[in-house]
Amino acid sequence: IYGEGYGALLAIIAACIDERVSRVVEHSPLVNWSSLAWNREYAWNVQMFLPGVLPHLDMEDIRAALVPRPLQIVNPLDHVRRVLPEAHIKEEFGEVYRAYREMGVQRNLRILSGSSGRRMKPTVEFFS
Repeated sequence: IYGEGYGALLAIIAACIDERVSRVVEHSPLVNWSSLAWNREYAWNVQMFLPGVLPHLDMEDIRAALVPRPLQIVNPLDHVRRVLPEAHIKEEFGEVYRAYREMGVQRNLRILSGSSGRRMKPTVEFFS
């Protein structure tokens, strides 16, 4: 399943609900809900907010729940819809990396940002 922007959130939720979804590609997804909660300025529509969810989970928890299924995240965006610099990927997605590593399926997680996220070939190969 493929989702872009708000659709990326719907894609990961759908995959958590329906195990028939064999792999997920998130293109230009919000990194996490925390980034919206902790910043006064944000560029995401109000539909991205889920009231009361943060005490229980954030988007990294949803993504980690997809293990062992393949997950590709292309050009994740921060609270003002800027592409997350490659240097911040490990920090922002640390729990997701850990979940895939602990299950021994780290090859099923691919996060592309910046120049690596501008090429469509990795996404086409991901579905092949």
